[in-house]
This record gives sequence, structure tokens and C-alpha cells, in this order.
Amino acid sequence: MKKIFRKEHASEKKEDEDEEFERSTRHCRCKHCPIIHRKKLTEIDIDRLEKKLKTVQYKIDEDVDQQLRELAEFVHIKTISDDVECLKETVKAIDLMANKLEKLNFKVEEFQINQRTTTCAEVPPQKVLFATYFSSPTKNTLLLYLFLDVFPTEEENSWFKNPFSLSDSDGILYGRGVTAGKGPAVCWLQTFRTWKNLYHDLPVNIKIICEAMHEVGSVGVHQIVESRTNFFDDVDYVIFSFNSWLNDERPVISCSLCGWASFGLEVRAGNKTLDSGIAGGLVYEPMTDLCHLMNSLVDDRHRVLVPGIDSMTRPIGQYEWQLLHQAEYGEYFYAYKEVLDVRRLKHEVTKIELLRNRWCKPSLTMHGVEGCYSGHGSQCALPLTVIGKFTIKLLPDQTVSHIHVYVQEYLNSKHAELKLLTDMHLMVIDGCDPYLWSMESKHMHGIRNAVSSVFRVEPKMSSLICPCLPMASFIRKTTKKTVIVIPFTNRADRRMQINESIPKSRFINNTKMYAGVLHELSLMPVRCKCDVIRDYCLRRGFGEILDHQMLPRQSAPPKKMKNLRRMTNIKTLTVLPQDYQDSNTKSNDAPTTKRRKSSFKKLLFRPTNILKSSK
Repeated sequence: MKKIFRKEHASEKKEDEDEEFERSTRHCRCKHCPIIHRKKLTEIDIDRLEKKLKTVQYKIDEDVDQQLRELAEFVHIKTISDDVECLKETVKAIDLMANKLEKLNFKVEEFQINQRTTTCAEVPPQKVLFATYFSSPTKNTLLLYLFLDVFPTEEENSWFKNPFSLSDSDGILYGRGVTAGKGPAVCWLQTFRTWKNLYHDLPVNIKIICEAMHEVGSVGVHQIVESRTNFFDDVDYVIFSFNSWLNDERPVISCSLCGWASFGLEVRAGNKTLDSGIAGGLVYEPMTDLCHLMNSLVDDRHRVLVPGIDSMTRPIGQYEWQLLHQAEYGEYFYAYKEVLDVRRLKHEVTKIELLRNRWCKPSLTMHGVEGCYSGHGSQCALPLTVIGKFTIKLLPDQTVSHIHVYVQEYLNSKHAELKLLTDMHLMVIDGCDPYLWSMESKHMHGIRNAVSSVFRVEPKMSSLICPCLPMASFIRKTTKKTVIVIPFTNRADRRMQINESIPKSRFINNTKMYAGVLHELSLMPVRCKCDVIRDYCLRRGFGEILDHQMLPRQSAPPKKMKNLRRMTNIKTLTVLPQDYQDSNTKSNDAPTTKRRKSSFKKLLFRPTNILKSSK
């Protein structure tokens, strides 16, 4: 028993107060936990908070010019992450965001990305921004994912004006990044600034992840997020601003995220690469067998031939069919072709089939082959081991494990049917299950109220219209936190297109909607996080410091008079003893001072003598 006690005692010393640790109980150790004993909000409190929200939204309308100047400052930075020459600008945008957050009392940390996109020494390494604003442990914590890089502008001559200079024409804002990336980031900054200027604090705790490599697949960001899992311990909600409106009049809020299953199909006939001039015609070539197997996954119309995949998805109900009919997509076919830079789209004859295949059906995409020659020119290499890579998009009720079984059984049957004499092996390279949450949860009702109160229309909510947001799915998979997807752009907004634009009124309304989101999520129940963060309820943030400064200062009574009040049968002392009065007239040398204090000290403990002398 002594040895066990010593081991436990030694392990407790190694624990840091700011790091994650495990408890034997999930209850808070603090007897007076401010989170568990939090007072419930009354109707008067809710009315007071709603008045604060209206004041903030009114102030946002007044500070439009300041917000547009800030947006122009970000748009002016040419943050094209796909262009090596613009990587310096992406670092500049991250530094600008860090400076603005520090002015709002955010604690900012920067992490360098290990994977370099170029070997040029003049290009600085890319960075990821982690920012934290801690107000109080009695408030919910929101995590915002922001990015500042933009899609390349290949045909700048087709723009009305310079794409990297914000322009306002007839109430419409033109500029690269106003509808995605820079636009939502500026709206969040203006929301924080307005709350701070009016009330010196935010209604919730905020955490931010900001990057500038989103358009190239967030290179290196995933590794940093996985290494910083303690950053997400106290997070309650993760918010993304990627969703779009259903049409020009009604926004839609998705309650699901797509998943994916990335496979590697390995075909092997040997362990080394041969020369085709020597070994050609003598060995079974894995590249030929791989083409046969990959081709068997889809038909000539690119429909997935693996049996059982479509049967695992949820059937489309009447509500979702109505949403597909209400969606405005027909007149944006040409704009969508322009974004994808293609001549034709599948199912472009009917709008319903196109949207159904985009939102409500799984799809298979082939990426490439590892182990074969893919450079310029020709080569006489004959690889004996090749790996074909493809990904299947998953929808709710599908899982990576089930899809793996179906694909494995199908390829085994095809391998035997084609009588291939090479070895085949299917492996899962990466995968993430789709995520589905309830439309009737409390926080989703709050998001609905925040959207409807600003745009004066009830948003549509759906769990089968699944947006494909790889970063959102990755953060959900890593942190297991609640994800919220907020609509930002409209169907008429030219997102990532030539002359990218958004109406100024909708841009300002999005800022007010963000303020409403902070307000609604501040009303949600708060959980104690002492089970994952030691003494979390005892931490002091800006909210506690502000409340302490606003408390009225009470002057304490002198110590000696306080002792006199504690005496029994004595209320006040108006006349001092005669010997103390006489001693007070003597010279103020050191011995006399000592004697005077000691005599008065004795009298303090003789209340009867004090009463007699006072008479």
C-alpha cells in the first residue's frame, strides 16, 4: 500500500495545472463552483441582454465605414496561396490579423508550418494563428475557423476593376475574398470590436484558428491541429461560415457534414522496377491490372458500381424534395461551369438530379497512381508495384468501415472474375465518418433565431443537404466537438468567380447575425470543465476582472476601534482617560511614545476603568 501511494503521489507532482489530466470523478472539486451554482437567467435578465444585442447591432450600422476600410485593407493583400510569388503576402495577412486580435485583448500564438510549398530561401515559412479570448469560466467557449487566402484570379482583365482593390458600385462590394475567407473574418472582427467598445467584454469565450493555406488543402495545418489537442479542451461549439443560401430570399442551415474514405489499391508483381526493353512481355504488368480494377469501379456514365453503397444512405423525404425544388440553380449553370472551368456538367438537363447528385448521393473520385512514372517525356520503366488512389464521398448513415468491406468484397470478386495473376491489396489511407446532428437542439434553435431576427425570414434546416467541408470534418473527428455551419453567401453572389461580389446590405447583416450568434450561444447552459482542465472554475478572465473593478470600495474601520466595538457592554467611547490625556501633552520622544502606547493598550482590556474615567 505504501508503494502504491508513493507512485500516485509522484504522478500528481508531474501534472501541470494548465495541462489536461484525468479524474476519478467528473464532478468539480470546488465546493462553491461558479458554474455548477450558476444562477438561472430570469426574464428580466434576458430582456437586459437582448437590449445589449440591439445596441450592438445598432452600433454596427453606424460603423459601416470603419468595417469597409478594414475589409479593403485585407482585400488589398494578394493572398493567393497557390502562387509561390504571393506567399509573402499570406504571411503579411496573418500578421495583420494577429495585430488586430491583440488590440482586442486576444492572446495570440503563431506556429510555423513544417511542410514548405517551395524551396526558395526568400519565401518565409507559412504560419497558423491560434488566438484565445478568455472572459469567464461561467461562459461558453466558441471556436472559429477563419482563413485569409483566396482563389487565383486567372483572367484579371475580365474584372470590372482590380480584384485586389475593394470597390463599391451601386451598393455591391467587389473584390477577391469578400464572399469567402476575408469577408467572414472582417465581420467577426467588427463584431468583437463593437462588443468591446460598448461593454468592455464579450458575452462568450472565443478561440480562433486562422490560416492562409485553405485553398491548397490546408497543407501542414492538420498536423498542427493534431499536436494541439489541449487547445480544444474547453471548446463547446465550433463555427464555420461556409454554407450558402437556398435561393435569393431564404437561407438554409445544414445539420450534417460529408465524410470520406480514401483508399489505396496496391497491385504487386515484384519488389523492384524493371526495364521494359528487357522484361517487357516476360512478366505480368501490375499497371495493366490496376487499370482493369479501377475501371471496374464505375460505368461509362461514372456511376459507382460497388453494390450496397447507395442502399446505406438515408432516403430523401418530402421535405428535402421541396428544398431541391425551391433551390435556385438553373440560371447559375454557366457560372458554375466557369468556376470549375468545364464544358459540361452531369445531369445538367434537370436541376433536381444535379442537386441530388451534388448534395444527397455518394460519389467516387480517382486521384492518381503511386509508383509509376508521371514526369515529362517518356521513360522505359516497368514498375512491379503500383498503388491506385481513389476516394468515396460518404453521406449520413454510411461509415468508413462498412464502405471498406463493400469495396473489398467487390474488388476481390472482380480480381477473380478477370483471372488476374498479380497480387492485390486494398488499404484505407484516410477516412472520416459523416457527421449528423439534431435540428431540434437548443443551440440550433439559437442559431435559427439569430438568422431570422436579422434577415426577417425563417431559415430552412436540413440534415440531408450535406456540405463538403474537409476542415470541418477533420476538426470534428479530432476534437469531437459540436459543429455549427452558418450561411454567409447567396446564390447570386459570385463566390470564387470573376467579379466576386456581395451586396453591402447583406455583408452588414452578416455582421449583425454574428453578433446574434454570440448572444444566443451565451444563453446556452454552461458545463463545468474541471474534469479536463484542472481548477477551470477558479480561473479569472476579463469578465471577473471587470466585475471586480466595478465593485464599490468599502473603507474598513481602524483596527483599534474595531477591537473596541467587539467588547461587551461598550457601545461608544467619547472621553479618553485622564492619564492618556496627560501623556499626550508630553514631549514626543521615543521612551514616552512607548509608555503611552503600552498604557493605552492596557486600558483597552480594562473596560471598567475606562467607564469610570469617562464618568
